[in-house]
Amino acid sequence: MIIQDRFPVPRVVVCDQHGSQARFLLAKLNPSAAYNNAHEMSTGSDVIFTDDVSLQVFFEHLQRLAVQS
Repeated sequence: MIIQDRFPVPRVVVCDQHGSQARFLLAKLNPSAAYNNAHEMSTGSDVIFTDDVSLQVFFEHLQRLAVQS
């Protein structure tokens, strides 16, 4: 499988619209919807919480941890 050959291994989330994992789908299709703040929120807007981190942020954090050791 292609996913197993990549490093770091990508996270695969099986999701569909209006399902329990729909927040992942919405965050990928419309990332701006995942970053609502108090000034931009209006009635009916959804706040989408995601635990995705960009690869660059991950490697920067990894480098900081390696240097500290």
